[in-house]
Amino acid sequence: MADTVNPERVEEIIAKKREAIENSVQTRFYKNTLFTLIDQMQDIEIAKYLIENQSLNGYWTSKLINKPETKDEYKNELEKWFYTECPTLVASQERYRIFQDLAQEYINKKAPDLDCFSALSIPCGLMDDLLELEYNSAKDYKLTGLDLDSESLNLAKANAETKNISEKVTLIEEDAFNIKFNNQFDLIISNGLNIYIQDEDKHSKLFNKLAKALKPGGLLITSFLTHPPLGSEESHWDINGIGAENLQIQYKIFVEILEAKWQVYKTEKEMQLMLKRHGLKAIKFFYDKYKIFPTVIAYK
Repeated sequence: MADTVNPERVEEIIAKKREAIENSVQTRFYKNTLFTLIDQMQDIEIAKYLIENQSLNGYWTSKLINKPETKDEYKNELEKWFYTECPTLVASQERYRIFQDLAQEYINKKAPDLDCFSALSIPCGLMDDLLELEYNSAKDYKLTGLDLDSESLNLAKANAETKNISEKVTLIEEDAFNIKFNNQFDLIISNGLNIYIQDEDKHSKLFNKLAKALKPGGLLITSFLTHPPLGSEESHWDINGIGAENLQIQYKIFVEILEAKWQVYKTEKEMQLMLKRHGLKAIKFFYDKYKIFPTVIAYK
C-alpha cells in the first residue's frame, strides 16, 4: 500500500538517528528537544513514512498537500502542525492552488481554439493537478500522466475512474529523464521533481526535456524552492509571517532528523536563466505568502 511503512525499518532508522544525536556536539537541551520530536513523530503516519523514505510519494502528496484532509482530531500537536503550520508544506498547499488557478485560466482561454487540448503531468502522482480541472471549454482533450512509481499510477487510474474520464487519460510508467515527447502538449504541469535534483546538468536536462515536449505556444507550469533563511543571505522567506518557532521546528525535523531529500534551492534569476536557456519565454513568477515555493510559468 502507498501509505504503509516497514515498522522494523522505521525503528532501525530511529535507533541510528538517536545514537547520532546522542554522539553529536549539540547541547543536552537541544538533544532532548530532538528526542521529544522523534517520540511524537513515531505516533504519526506521515512522519513515519518520511522517516523511512525522506520524501513524499504520490499518495502523501495528495493527502497532505493537494487535497489536505480535514481532521476532527489529530494524534498529537505535531500531526496538526504537519497539516496546518509546517511552513514548507503550507507553502506547497498554496502553490498547488496557484497551479490550479493558472492552469484553469489557460485551459479556458486556449482549449476552445483547438480540436483537442493535450496536457501532461510529470511526475503525476495521483494526477490531481489535471484531474481536478474543468475541460468544459474544450472540444476534446487528452491527459497524460507520467511517473516512475507504479503505486502512484494505480491510484491515478482509480482517480480517473472515479471522475468517469478514464478514456481521456493515458498513464505511463517511465523516468522523466527518458521521455522523448516532441511538440506534443499544450500544457505541462511539473512540480516536485526538480527540488530533488542536486546535479546542475541533470536539472538542466529535465527542463530541456519539458521544453521539447511542449507545442509551440504551449505553457509550462512549474515551481522551485527558494533559499531558507538559515545559512543563506539570498533568502526571501517571510520570517515574521512564518514565525520563529515554526521555522525552528521545521529545521529540526526536516534537516536534523529526517535529512529530507527535497533540499535543492534556486533563486528567481537562476530559474529564469534555466528556462530561457531552453527556449522558454514570457516567464512570470507567482509567490506564496511565505515566499518559499514560488510558481513559474513559461511559454514555448
